[in-house]
Amino acid sequence: MIAPIERLITDQAQVCVVVRDLDATMKKFVELAGIGPWAIYDFGPPDVTNIVVRGKPASFRVKLALTWTKDRMWEIIQPVEGPSPYQEFLDQRGEGVHHVLVQHASHKFDEVVERFGKRGCDTLMTFSFRGTRFAFIDATKDLKMYLEILERPTSAVPAGQPPRRPATPPAYWYPEAPGPGHTW
Repeated sequence: MIAPIERLITDQAQVCVVVRDLDATMKKFVELAGIGPWAIYDFGPPDVTNIVVRGKPASFRVKLALTWTKDRMWEIIQPVEGPSPYQEFLDQRGEGVHHVLVQHASHKFDEVVERFGKRGCDTLMTFSFRGTRFAFIDATKDLKMYLEILERPTSAVPAGQPPRRPATPPAYWYPEAPGPGHTW
């Protein structure tokens, strides 16, 4: 008899690719897939705090671009400064899908991290971004990818909801800022 499935992951909310040239990649997403417009951000300290990579304090900066198709987020990351799991990925594997952001609606953040650890999936990286905690789970051996989970402050969007759109204006838009009424 097969044991019942215990759902640790309840949904997929985002796919992230790591690249050497963010602008060229956004251009291809727009031209080939019609995905955009993209909001581009500088991501690192001081907004990103408590960065820990493989159990050791770290610091890095990346450029990242975000857009949505319905309720699914797309993210492109280009490492800019400092050693990071993103730069390691580029150096070891080249450009490509780095991680998938997953929901864990019925489990608490620390519980998910612990359960994955007990199942042989170590924590690659943790950090906080303006009160939201993030953890990257190294599931590359068995699931062939990193998993990203997050814990929003209790005043934020309810657990199980897709990531909210950033309130902070982006550094710039590609190919242009969305017009009035655009729901990206």
